[in-house]
Amino acid sequence: MELRRLEVLIYMGWTHSLNHGLFIAITPLIPMVVSEGYDYLSIGLLLSLYLLLYSFGSLFSAPLLSLVEDRKLLFSSLMVQGSSALFLLTPGLTGFGFFIVFSGVFASLYHPVSNVFIFNRFREKVNFAMGMHGTGGNLAQFIFPLISFFLAQSLGWRTALIVTGLVVSLSSIPYLATPRAEKSSVGTEGFSKGFIRVVSQRSLLLLICFSLLFGLYYRGIEVFLPTYLNLEKGFSEEAGSIALSTLLLTGALGQYLGGVIGDRLNETTVLLFASATEFILLILLQTASSYVPVMLITALFGLVFYSHQPAANSLLGKKSSEELRAYSYSVWFFLGFLSSSPSTLVVSFIGQNFSFATALLVLNVFALAPLAFAIHIYRKSKSPHFF
Repeated sequence: MELRRLEVLIYMGWTHSLNHGLFIAITPLIPMVVSEGYDYLSIGLLLSLYLLLYSFGSLFSAPLLSLVEDRKLLFSSLMVQGSSALFLLTPGLTGFGFFIVFSGVFASLYHPVSNVFIFNRFREKVNFAMGMHGTGGNLAQFIFPLISFFLAQSLGWRTALIVTGLVVSLSSIPYLATPRAEKSSVGTEGFSKGFIRVVSQRSLLLLICFSLLFGLYYRGIEVFLPTYLNLEKGFSEEAGSIALSTLLLTGALGQYLGGVIGDRLNETTVLLFASATEFILLILLQTASSYVPVMLITALFGLVFYSHQPAANSLLGKKSSEELRAYSYSVWFFLGFLSSSPSTLVVSFIGQNFSFATALLVLNVFALAPLAFAIHIYRKSKSPHFF
């Protein structure tokens, strides 16, 4: 029996959270991993490798979609990603390394394919569908740091990640029961030609650069927020996990509001508001010291940051031609996640050799770049010839 449309959106929200959740579950466990005799730089290198693989795999989504149906590709992506956690049964960093490689490669296929999946089935209200996809993702995703931390307290950090991985694998199966697309956004371009056509179009390139610059600073915040609050603000490890979960929980509301506002107003207004507000909130986070203000700022940051995602994803899809849409999303997520890898590496390096407060200050400088691009996109969108 096929899943109905609303059920599909709710289910996609859950699998979206799982795609991110397996990686997010690692972040509050970093101090536990380090306590086994490893240093922050080594862990940062492995997490950067994950993000690097997570980005490069996105490039192969568009060519694979010409060979494999989108729903079957989503099933395969989640099944192998989750199963890779079994490598953690191997002791030392070797098993962790294999887990990082396999989960990173197969998890990377999810985002370009899921966005094409949504466009193929929810064209009439794509902002809302993108927002629901993101909202469901955040609603479930916010619990992963808490669950993994408390599981690790009693069972160990490896077992906590293995249990999470098994949930990811089992949750992939219903994709095989989702409805087939009535119209497919799969291009027939060659591997190189499709990507060249995408980056040669000015409007698409500008949006893709915006995504790249967002990834350059956000992932470092997401990965090391609990560690930053623990070492620089004196918060407990539990408080750090709660802060990250709060960011992801308010991000769920941000996803929903971003989708609704994007449909009612326009996507470029959402992008500009989100970029400007995030920059201000990062400054405030560094100046706050007590628990309540830090949690409030973290909650607002999650709300604002995630509000831009449905609008950005929808805008890219709308401005891409039918045959280039899959390639646009592949390049979009490739560069966005590729920039996440140096972000994580920079934070781990600066945190190891200087302080995580200094690392956050550097990320605040990085946040100026997407703000500048958002202003430029907003101004250019007023021209009838730009898009």
